[in-house]
Amino acid sequence: MKHICQLNDILSELDNHDGYFRDFINTEHIQAGILRLRVNDIDVQEPHPVDEVYYVIQGDGMIDLNGKNYPI
Repeated sequence: MKHICQLNDILSELDNHDGYFRDFINTEHIQAGILRLRVNDIDVQEPHPVDEVYYVIQGDGMIDLNGKNYPI
């Protein structure tokens, strides 16, 4: 089954519900979603049991991978 999500629809949903995160792919092997962080926000999620995809749409920051920080 094919499920297509439009970025603008997901962002509007986050705006309308004061949202922080929304999955748009969640399978046995991979998870993808939109995580919106504002200036000085910190991602408080714990690591997930499946692979994750991070794609930065706008802005910059740091990501901690295995105890080492990398710029994004």
